Amino acid sequence: MKAVPAFALAAGLLAGAVPAEAETPRLRSDDPLVTTLVTRGLDGSETFRRLFQRLEQSDLIVHLRRGTNVPRGSAYNQFITHAGSYRFVRITLNVAKTDDDDVALLGHELHHAVELAEAPAVDDDRDYQRLYQRIGYESCSRAAPRCYETDAAVKAGRAVLNELRIKPKGVGAALAAAQVLGRWMAQIGSFSAEVAETP
Repeated sequence: MKAVPAFALAAGLLAGAVPAEAETPRLRSDDPLVTTLVTRGLDGSETFRRLFQRLEQSDLIVHLRRGTNVPRGSAYNQFITHAGSYRFVRITLNVAKTDDDDVALLGHELHHAVELAEAPAVDDDRDYQRLYQRIGYESCSRAAPRCYETDAAVKAGRAVLNELRIKPKGVGAALAAAQVLGRWMAQIGSFSAEVAETP
């Protein structure tokens, strides 16, 4: 995870588990592979579902995308901006498949987003870096952009992986995917994923 400077996804996946006031979907992506990672996580991991539910109750809008500016099988979070009553975060994943390891990687990054959700005073990149200096540790040697990690996110990723490996897969992922598509159609045009571009 680095602390460096579409469409709606999944707000209705857990009917009854998310408060009715959570009308704005918190996780957003227009990438089918990333959507599959989310649905697999929700279908097979209690830890992943808890992270999802916590984000649905937060003020964060989390944009999920794929990118290649990190090593394969890696990912990072970026604080983008604070606008109105929402804070915007981008999670970039360098993944090419939807196996358990990649779902666990996303779960790890969602935990970092939850860490931000639990720090409502953080509303710019400087505060974001200070948060990770306080709760985490540097995980790379370069001076900029700095990389940070937390033990809690590492544990969350491992928990997601273990739960995916022991729980039999059912029809839940297919049902969740259908619900995602329905939610997307209801949200088209309601929000632009292009909130801010980093330099």
